[in-house]
Amino acid sequence: MGSACLQSFLDGAWWANLRSDSSQRPLPKPQGRNLLAGEHFSADGHDAQSETYRARAPDAVELAELLAIPVTQGWSWAADFPTDHPLYLGGYLDPMRFPDPIDLFLNLGTSLPDPGSATTAIPGTAKIIHARVDSRQLGADYPVDLAIVADVKETARALTEAVKSMATKERLASIKQSRWNATKTFTDKLKQSYLTAARNGWDESPLTWPRLLLTLNEMLDDDAVIVEEVGTEDWILRSFPFAEGKKTKIGRTLGRSLCWGMGASIGVKLARPDNQVVSLQGDGGFLFGQSDSLWAMSRYDVPIITIVCNNRSYDEPRNNIMMKGGRSRQENKDMICYLGSPDVEFTHLASAYGIRGERVVHPAEFKPALQRAIATTREGRPYLLDVLVARTGLAADSTWYPRYSVAQARKRKV
Repeated sequence: MGSACLQSFLDGAWWANLRSDSSQRPLPKPQGRNLLAGEHFSADGHDAQSETYRARAPDAVELAELLAIPVTQGWSWAADFPTDHPLYLGGYLDPMRFPDPIDLFLNLGTSLPDPGSATTAIPGTAKIIHARVDSRQLGADYPVDLAIVADVKETARALTEAVKSMATKERLASIKQSRWNATKTFTDKLKQSYLTAARNGWDESPLTWPRLLLTLNEMLDDDAVIVEEVGTEDWILRSFPFAEGKKTKIGRTLGRSLCWGMGASIGVKLARPDNQVVSLQGDGGFLFGQSDSLWAMSRYDVPIITIVCNNRSYDEPRNNIMMKGGRSRQENKDMICYLGSPDVEFTHLASAYGIRGERVVHPAEFKPALQRAIATTREGRPYLLDVLVARTGLAADSTWYPRYSVAQARKRKV
């Protein structure tokens, strides 16, 4: 099978999914042929378990650029491939608008898309190459045409060497050129459509996610670290240039858990004291007992900008619930996800720990508030912004929740 797989790499259209593991086993040369033969190829992304981003990303980039392989981001706590690269498509969806169809799916280091979800399945006609250290996951959800027990770095290097040995420089250049042009044309349009949509809603109130994130990208240092614990990864990945020498993304956790981001941001600042660090929080995640991190920030002068993206809702769970249909969707009522009533004033929590902060209600207030936050952290103190942002998705306008009063349930006024 290996020989046929790598030939597809050269002749096909493709898809790559990236993530890291670790092993040193060399890859047999014949496995390069599928990469040569594929008409539509995609590479899907890696999560770091044992390697650093710096250790693995250059090899993955070299492989992608060798044959102009379109790349998408797998489920990961990092941005594993440069998000401003012409070959970067964003998150994986099925069907992909580009390339279409996918006949070869290369997954480096991460789990394959959930076969139980119609929106993330791999096309049944695509050949699959899956490489990762955890061999228990190889072939667990899909029958794979080529399973490789190895890490991203070694796999990418071996594939690159195998492909180079199987075709002349002239042939490789010819294959790359048409694919590169087609992919870059698509990614340029993708970026422009996002910016156009962002500008169309620029002055909407509450603040939209694209305006919040694009303003952050404009105002923050080029090498800032974003520690994010929100459910808007696709917007985040599209709004920042995460790459070596540029901004860095940390979060969310692979288990999608909450209650870690504030503490993690302190750890990042300890590890990188000379980098600007932003803790990007959802209001729901912050309410998972994270205010105690403000105590440590205040006592030890940890100059972090905390931004609470306050939409008074768990947007991601609400959308997941509503997408399943059922009574919640039929009645447009959300049982658990609306977080208003009471409307939490997060700046009061900051003030309790001696940290300055301010509330941003109108879009025009955000940039000046962010400037004050940046100035304060440059002087060595933390700062918190409580930013009112728009709810998105199904039943976003619903403020209904089950009314219940313990006080009214009493039989005695005690």
